[in-house]
Amino acid sequence: MLLPKHVVVINDSPTRQSVLIESLSALGWSTECYRSLYSANDVLLRSKPGGIAIIIVEELVSTPLKDVENFICNKKMVWLGVISDEQHDNSHARHIVRLLNGVFRLPLTDNRLSNLLDYAYGQAMIKASISNIDRINVNGIMLRSCIPEVKHIFRLIHRVADSRAAVMILGESGTGKELVSRAIHDLSMRATGPFVALNCGSLANELIQSELFGHEKGAFTGATRQRIGHIEAASGGTLFLDEIGDLSTPLQVNLLRFLETHSIQRLSSSQEISVDVRIVSATHVDLEQAVEQGRFRLDLLHRLNTVIIHLPPLRQRKADIELIANQIFEDLSSRYPCKARGFHRDTIALMKSYHWPGNIREMLNRIKSAMLLCDGKLILPDKLNIEHIPRANSGNSLNEIKSQAERRLLTSVLRKNENNIARSAKEMGVSRVTFYRLAKKHNIIHRGDDQKKTM
Repeated sequence: MLLPKHVVVINDSPTRQSVLIESLSALGWSTECYRSLYSANDVLLRSKPGGIAIIIVEELVSTPLKDVENFICNKKMVWLGVISDEQHDNSHARHIVRLLNGVFRLPLTDNRLSNLLDYAYGQAMIKASISNIDRINVNGIMLRSCIPEVKHIFRLIHRVADSRAAVMILGESGTGKELVSRAIHDLSMRATGPFVALNCGSLANELIQSELFGHEKGAFTGATRQRIGHIEAASGGTLFLDEIGDLSTPLQVNLLRFLETHSIQRLSSSQEISVDVRIVSATHVDLEQAVEQGRFRLDLLHRLNTVIIHLPPLRQRKADIELIANQIFEDLSSRYPCKARGFHRDTIALMKSYHWPGNIREMLNRIKSAMLLCDGKLILPDKLNIEHIPRANSGNSLNEIKSQAERRLLTSVLRKNENNIARSAKEMGVSRVTFYRLAKKHNIIHRGDDQKKTM
């Protein structure tokens, strides 16, 4: 379905506004005008995805940068900006320009304006087509959810991917923060550029500066050659800074300078190197509390959290447990040999009852181990190896839950197969010896029944 050729113009100058309206009208575009971001805010928040808006950059120089960032990044629009030669060297104006999809100067030729609008219209069509997508594709894996909160996160990823705004991903360890950062990169116009990830908490403080900014030969003992840092390596793409809350205060200052100037200096070099990179950061630390305690800079936090994505822990996604487990199984089964074709329903029940302290990363590792150890057609509860880990806030241990699930399964299968062990073992996808061992463990097979039940 085609979108109407309609442009929102946000401009406080009647003269400039009339010039824009006249030029747009001559090209067949209708217009809707507002005097400021604030007067347009409520209307644009309720607008359908896929609109096009034109703003005057110099009119926003006096507006708090945080307000400009929030306004542009939270609207489902394609943004074009008008900038004057005088404002081009203004750092505030340059930062605003980086948030936009395109910029132009007045006076503008009809041909140039037409080309810009054609490009914006194509981007608007894309935004309109993906606005209701509640799934994301990462490295060929389609991630889905049946929980409204997570669907909203997926839609937010689609919305912010094409902007240049810094994104901060919050959540416990193992919730998939790097996966989300990769999705943002893959959905953006930078997808053909590099995606570079660095865990700020995995390196010693004396190494992180070299890892981020690079160094010249001889910069320190052992620096036998020049090396570019992660920021420079990510130019034209995305830099993912995981565990940003572990960054030391001196390095926070250096990172803030880069975010303000978009240039770096390698260690032992005075040369300024311009770098075009988008920053996505993540942490499990409460950064607002860290700011209060003096461990994290407030100005850096404001630079990094233009858009915040909060990932819920797996224990709050019970309705997604089976969906996620099956997604993991399908992905792993395409890469690793496995006899199993899926999970038994009692295994799913066990996974839903478990509190997953390690979140999705823990589930991935347990399923991978279960697939390698499974010798039947279905993965049974004992293969997850979580019997000795107590469930939080429960009167029953996970070992008891697993044991009850196994007993129900064995009893049900035996009843269905008239207590025939061979047929029961075949239905469960295990050997007769394994089935017999499990049945004896739960005192289901009684003395004198063995011969009868194997016939």
